[in-house]
Amino acid sequence: MPFLFVDQAEERIARYITNQSPPAASKLTLKLFKNQFTPSDAGDETDIVEADFTGYPAGGIDLTGLWTITPDAPTLLQYAEQEFTSSADQTAQLVWGYVIVGTDDDFLWAIWQFTTPCSVSKNGDKIKVTPKLNIKKPSEV
Repeated sequence: MPFLFVDQAEERIARYITNQSPPAASKLTLKLFKNQFTPSDAGDETDIVEADFTGYPAGGIDLTGLWTITPDAPTLLQYAEQEFTSSADQTAQLVWGYVIVGTDDDFLWAIWQFTTPCSVSKNGDKIKVTPKLNIKKPSEV
């Protein structure tokens, strides 16, 4: 499953660009999710169950900092690789993907579902994620 901007995020972007009830700038947070579901355009923050394996940072990883923006076809926004590491042996937890949410309101911006889930069960198990956002023109869809 490729990366997906959900409808509510597209609406918020449109309102911001057209100055119609623009929201305050949002800090972003990266979270892993442990439930299996089918991401859809109609998705929202209630669709995900956040990972909670030992060593997982409660609340995810803050993405405050410099995103690299490459204007091209499509435009690419990319953040530095982030790492989630287990700190103990434990019952295996499957991680199905990651989401990018608003730090202050958990507003769901985007979902990325892994091709196959990652299993976390041993001390030192790692999941590495490089958050990326693609902005495509209608001709590129």
